[in-house]
Amino acid sequence: MFKRLWAVILKETREFVRDPLYVSLVVIGPILMLVMFGYGMDMDVEELHMVAVDHDNSEYSRELLEKFQHDNTFLLQETIYSTAQAEEMLKAAEARFALVIPPDFGSKISRGEQAELEALAEATYTTQAQTALGYAEAIAQQYLDQIWRRRGGEGSGGESSGESWLRGLPFSIGLQHNVWFNPDLESKNYLIPGLYAIVLTYFPAVIASFMFVRERETGTDLNYLASTAQPWEIVFGKAIPYGLVVSLVQFVLAAIALGIFQVRFQGSLLLLFLAGTFYIFCTIGLGLFISVLCRTQISALIITVVAVLLPSFMYSGLYGPVAPDEPLALAISHLVPAYYFVTICRGIFLKGLGLTYYAFEVAALFVLTLFIYGVAISAFSKRRKK
Repeated sequence: MFKRLWAVILKETREFVRDPLYVSLVVIGPILMLVMFGYGMDMDVEELHMVAVDHDNSEYSRELLEKFQHDNTFLLQETIYSTAQAEEMLKAAEARFALVIPPDFGSKISRGEQAELEALAEATYTTQAQTALGYAEAIAQQYLDQIWRRRGGEGSGGESSGESWLRGLPFSIGLQHNVWFNPDLESKNYLIPGLYAIVLTYFPAVIASFMFVRERETGTDLNYLASTAQPWEIVFGKAIPYGLVVSLVQFVLAAIALGIFQVRFQGSLLLLFLAGTFYIFCTIGLGLFISVLCRTQISALIITVVAVLLPSFMYSGLYGPVAPDEPLALAISHLVPAYYFVTICRGIFLKGLGLTYYAFEVAALFVLTLFIYGVAISAFSKRRKK
């Protein structure tokens, strides 16, 4: 039994080593994908180009703008005195954010009255605009807090201490913030571990989806169909060498995550590699099942993208939690292996948790892996009997 399995493994290994295209897909592809997506999907807002429309030009307005100028979120390009000019700059994408200070801003602050600001955000990038508005509000509240402390906590009627003059939102002084697991609130700390899982989803599945169909196109699949090897020996014999090679690529992916992106890491690298290796064999099983069903490599690639990559992006929780109030979306997510591995990766990276904390995710992945290989072996067995 194991002699036949070992023979299939050796054959697949020799074919892999002789094909530079497959070597590049296995080794270089995941690295490029992690680097490109890691830089391209950065959701942090830094040095956002902004202009200030200062109709007040008082000590208070200049002091507020100095707060914006010294904040790394915004890059204050210039101070202008026309709202219409600011709107034109937003239309032309010469600026992404504008802060309009009304003429009575300084006088209201000096009297202890509630002042108003207007924030204009170019929202073709919705997430960026929302983040910028949140940062602008925080800077304005910090400035109001500074003035409040400078006056010894006294004001007229207490109104200015109870309300933010940016969009009239509630505000309190001395609020203590305690952010767990990602204290700097950097998007890379939750995005890169998620991308780590997505990379280990896509490339193993793509490579595996070519295994049977490539031989079918060249006619060499007859060797397997006529051999005495059992279907499970052929399926696992193809999966093992590719799975071990991709498992080694994890070392490079982890080095990129920790070295280039400097992602916060609290857990065990050994645990991450073990969980990743198990997950790689799960995604290879998906590719093998697709490969058994398809007749051409291009159809296998398309089906892999549609059936594996897209659900992994949309239902894995890569960008945020899957909506619990959408039963269909939640049901689909529980059928996507990446949903469980993204959770495990972020737990290892950010929380330093062991697999015992993710018993449900590990068990779910185990059941999915058994089911995937079961249907792949069954499909190959039926095809072999035709």
